[in-house]
Amino acid sequence: MENHKTRKILVVDDDQKFVFSVAKYLIGHGYHLLTAYDAVYGMKHACNEEIALIILDLGLPGGGGFAMLENLRKLPKTICIPIIISTANISGGVEEKVREMGANDFIVKPYDLEKLLAMIKTILPEK
Repeated sequence: MENHKTRKILVVDDDQKFVFSVAKYLIGHGYHLLTAYDAVYGMKHACNEEIALIILDLGLPGGGGFAMLENLRKLPKTICIPIIISTANISGGVEEKVREMGANDFIVKPYDLEKLLAMIKTILPEK
């Protein structure tokens, strides 16, 4: 039997409609989801739960996605959790900056949920 704990995904984004659509889609593909609408609760979930992957928006209240990414990469519990940056921010150098900060992948909003699922399956292969 598959260990579903290893498939728990945390979605951190302040757009509640977007989070709902992503969560519904990923739950339909067998993933367990936690959600947070700001960096403060995102960090709490990341530190207190067994998270397999984080989908992180950059434009967040409560400290912002850049700060959250930086903090996630400093803490022993979260340093190795794969992170996909999901953002509408396509200004010059953003993708390179977040990859240098430790993000595993980068996707620009709006995007096709199948593309996101393909990224997740690459990072969290089926067992």
